[in-house]
Amino acid sequence: MQSVMITAAMVGAEVTRAEQPNLPVTPQEIIAAAVECYEAGASIIHIHVRDAQGNATQDGRLFREVVEGFAPVAMSSPRFPRAEQCG
Repeated sequence: MQSVMITAAMVGAEVTRAEQPNLPVTPQEIIAAAVECYEAGASIIHIHVRDAQGNATQDGRLFREVVEGFAPVAMSSPRFPRAEQCG
């Protein structure tokens, strides 16, 4: 059997909630979507973040909030390699 890696990209950089009503926009919504995808088998979570108006942004604070919100879920999983496992 071949190995498969699933990438989940829940938040497109240019899609809006007006175009896709289920688009996660807030950090909490993005974290929840990432957890859901991870629990469904995604190996890679690709994220974009949005500002308070729902526009794409490169704000490091928002990326940090999403990553820090999702990391405890991934780190507790045997699927996520830890530094000591990588040699």
